[in-house]
Amino acid sequence: MLLFVVTTLDLYKNTKRKFLIGYNISFLSLYLYFKIYDIFLFLFSSQVIYLIYISYISTEKNTLERVLAIAGSSMFVTSKLLWDLEQNFCDSFPSFKWFHPIWHLLSGLSGYLILKSNELLYE
Repeated sequence: MLLFVVTTLDLYKNTKRKFLIGYNISFLSLYLYFKIYDIFLFLFSSQVIYLIYISYISTEKNTLERVLAIAGSSMFVTSKLLWDLEQNFCDSFPSFKWFHPIWHLLSGLSGYLILKSNELLYE
């Protein structure tokens, strides 16, 4: 998660590096100490939202960077929806168990697309 923030910090010079790094370290420390999974989910979700926001506002319309950012964001939202369905309804619908591995596949691919969008901004 810290890697997501560090890879996007240079896109805006006004970004408060110390705050963002401290934010990540603080929440990660809280999660590791208390072992409350919701802390991890909040940290992860906020980092994904931040990365999507930076990707979207950093790109011009109708560019490959914007297309990758939107595709990655859409894929992540879809994978998160599948994961939520699996978490909440797997007992009632055993076939939903397949949504979890799909979540891992799509969320990983979406992260790649979003990071690729950011990488192209540097070129």
